[in-house]
Amino acid sequence: MKKTIAIISAVFILSGCSLLDAYKTSKYDSNEYFSVNQIRTIAEIAEPYCDTGTIDYSLIRQIYISSSLAVNYTQYLPENEDSYELLKGLHNLVVGFKTQYDNKGGQISKAYCSLKLNSIKRSAEKIQQVIGSKSR
Repeated sequence: MKKTIAIISAVFILSGCSLLDAYKTSKYDSNEYFSVNQIRTIAEIAEPYCDTGTIDYSLIRQIYISSSLAVNYTQYLPENEDSYELLKGLHNLVVGFKTQYDNKGGQISKAYCSLKLNSIKRSAEKIQQVIGSKSR
């Protein structure tokens, strides 16, 4: 009888620990959130370079790669169409910026550069807020 009570107690204690763990973990996809955070952070780092007129192609490439990665990551996740559509829109902003940079041979205006990176940064921040507030 004592063994039975001990086993039942152990089961309740272990399941209780896993239940507490479930409450402590985030309710959103942290990889998805990280991808958007990466895009936003690189855009924030790149934006001051617009004022000097010397934005490095490697920063634009990093933003492009990060946005491609985010879109591809979310594409086939179940019940994640909203995030996929948001990230596709952000990726289109990034593609537009990269295309303009490529077409102009890296000679884009300071105003265009600053406005585009600010738009990417703000969009990424809004998407972070959406992803961080959704439950999985």
